Amino acid sequence: MRNLLILLMIFISGLNADSTLNIYEAFQKAKETNRPLYYIVTSASCEHCYKHLKNTIIPNNELIRKDFVLAISDLSKGDKVPNDFPFDGYTPTTYIIAPTGELMISPLRGNFDENFLYQILQKIYNAYGN
Repeated sequence: MRNLLILLMIFISGLNADSTLNIYEAFQKAKETNRPLYYIVTSASCEHCYKHLKNTIIPNNELIRKDFVLAISDLSKGDKVPNDFPFDGYTPTTYIIAPTGELMISPLRGNFDENFLYQILQKIYNAYGN
């Protein structure tokens, strides 16, 4: 499971030329480009994380790549979640963060439908005016 998750994360970052796996670098890029940050907290031992990346993120990768900056923290690799974000240890948890650092929506816990994500991303894109 861990190897599949790592391969999937590499695949996603490879599809997304503007992405970075480091939350701090991604936040800096979000500020510089004035794009919202799409941030996922995951763990290699989490089956729902794998499903979330595979079934939700990949189908929406073009929209995320174009209009958001992507960051992924893998807790199993020792990555940390910034203290500014409410995190209760549940993975996957997804955050959409304005370039100012404010959460644009409440954190999304767990795996959810790709269409649900698409609708949320479209609403944020339309409201944000990128």
